[in-house]
Amino acid sequence: MSLSVYERERVKFTNAIREERERHERAMKGLRSELELAVSNATICANGIDDSKVLLAENVIYVHGNYEKAGEDRIGCREDALSDILQGGKKIKTEYFGTKNYAHWHGQRSDHSYGCGPKHGSINFQIGLIQPIRERDGLLTEEEIEAAVYYLRNLKRIQAAKDAAATYAAAA
Repeated sequence: MSLSVYERERVKFTNAIREERERHERAMKGLRSELELAVSNATICANGIDDSKVLLAENVIYVHGNYEKAGEDRIGCREDALSDILQGGKKIKTEYFGTKNYAHWHGQRSDHSYGCGPKHGSINFQIGLIQPIRERDGLLTEEEIEAAVYYLRNLKRIQAAKDAAATYAAAA
């Protein structure tokens, strides 16, 4: 055989290996994601947390960032979000409750309209409504309020369960 035939075979097999590796990595990413969800749900149930309320709440509100690491103002942020949600969620329909990191401050309170943020610093924790809920007419239903309040009152436990699940899935 000639050198060009061997080189063509080398390129063909190198490409086949690369394509197979990429396919495998996509499949593993999907499996790890499913594993993380299963472990998270199992941990939530094992800790006595009502998974049906968590599921409903996650289809109404979102929490970005870790509550434990959100600074001193995180408590007021969560309490104000809870208060507004208990009244139907009028304020949270137009703005999220959050904390930011800025210069020498960690976790300074910083609430903003959706899509906006602070002029200085960056948001490190926020509680808001998911977009489809914000866009619909009317305020939150009693069932949504109950689930959101339950979620926020159990936020540390829920986030701990999700963090443990992410660690477990990453190691798999």
